[in-house]
Amino acid sequence: ERPDQAAAADRGLAVRIRAGSAGSRGKAPSAVDNHSDVQIGQAFWRVHNLKDNDMKSVAVIPGQANSIHLADLPKPSVHEIPNGRGVLVQVLRVGVDGTDKEINAAEYGLAPPGYDFLVIGHECFGQVTEVGYDVSEFSPGDFVVPTVRRPGGSFYDQIGQYDMTLEDTYYERGINLRHGFLTELFVEDPEYLVKVPKGLKDVAVLLEPMSIIQKGLIQAYEAQRRFKIWRPKKAAVLGAGTVGLLAALSLRMK
Repeated sequence: ERPDQAAAADRGLAVRIRAGSAGSRGKAPSAVDNHSDVQIGQAFWRVHNLKDNDMKSVAVIPGQANSIHLADLPKPSVHEIPNGRGVLVQVLRVGVDGTDKEINAAEYGLAPPGYDFLVIGHECFGQVTEVGYDVSEFSPGDFVVPTVRRPGGSFYDQIGQYDMTLEDTYYERGINLRHGFLTELFVEDPEYLVKVPKGLKDVAVLLEPMSIIQKGLIQAYEAQRRFKIWRPKKAAVLGAGTVGLLAALSLRMK
């Protein structure tokens, strides 16, 4: 049962990407200053004659500009993750930003093996609906935010520092070689989920862009820490979009 079906009937999903200056995503993630959140709600959209085992997703055809479209995907199952470690999550909100705009413009992004399309959406907030038999970290009803980067084979990948991979090929959900979160459901290993307190559920979709800001601050401090006399007191933030405002807020808290 999907509570929003009546309001969404016959309209599908309208995704509006606000134009503006955008960053780029390459080997390491980057921040974007034009950012807009898309409310998914309890149900994504109503699709007539949709098979029981299928769901709709928003996807692009890599290499083909302006190819954004609705695509069918099989509904995921907790059994797809081995050893009873699957966590099934219903998508509630997804942030759409300049990265998605650039992927739709065919500037970068590759489809996962076995697919000719890439489901976009990497800033996600959802709710756990089912867990595998060996999952103790999460329970149905928990709110979660998934991380984006997935490990490769380098040393940094193996110690959990995926963003610092030494490999040319990288794996990011909704960006490169892994489907994203602009869909109804996804399944994930607990390793890549962050539990969100109920009191933060209205702003939790901003956790992924905030993590990029925090990474930038950490790297800036680490790069300068070796200079024992470095005592920063001021910072300049370029851009006044959502990410720029979050960056300014984070800096004021330092």
